Amino acid sequence: MAKPTVVPRQLADSEAQRWLAQIACDSSAVIFTSHARQQMRKRGISARQVIECLKKGLITESAFLDLYGNWKLTIERYAAGERIGCAVCIDINKANAIVITAFLVR
Repeated sequence: MAKPTVVPRQLADSEAQRWLAQIACDSSAVIFTSHARQQMRKRGISARQVIECLKKGLITESAFLDLYGNWKLTIERYAAGERIGCAVCIDINKANAIVITAFLVR
């Protein structure tokens, strides 16, 4: 995947989904915060479920640019018998995704 040198001013949901799917194909490019790992343990969500969510999920909160130049969004997917959601940050220049938290959608 080509790494842009400049962060785009807008990121359409379709483009964000494409970036997340490409990033999630290499699990080493998916970074879990300590908060995300704690919440995943508490809620019984596996890393595999989160990766599947990133690969094939639907964006429920569109991407917005944070103060650090990264795109934050919320994505959901039915995975392993449960509907899960993830708050995730895309660092386009480093081509990685940072999972902020994961939760069960009721």
